[in-house]
Amino acid sequence: MGNSIDRLKASRAMFARGSRQQLAELIGRYDPRIIVKLIERSIELQIVTEDIALLNGLKISDEMMTEYSERNRENINKSVDRALMKFISSIVSHEG
Repeated sequence: MGNSIDRLKASRAMFARGSRQQLAELIGRYDPRIIVKLIERSIELQIVTEDIALLNGLKISDEMMTEYSERNRENINKSVDRALMKFISSIVSHEG
């Protein structure tokens, strides 16, 4: 019982920190093979998304990305935080 309470406290503390800080800490503690596998999957999804856009006639230039990023910075930051939390959850769930 005490162990499950300790894990619950640790989980709550983990989510109280910012997602970027939490990810930095997790990278140092968890199996690097799991982290590499998850990073590979994230990059794969980015490539697939870019390829689908290109196949549908949308060529995304660096200028387009810069302009979009500047206009939507707040929403992008929120989305990045949510995505990082999902990524972190994936790392934690793989460690079991």
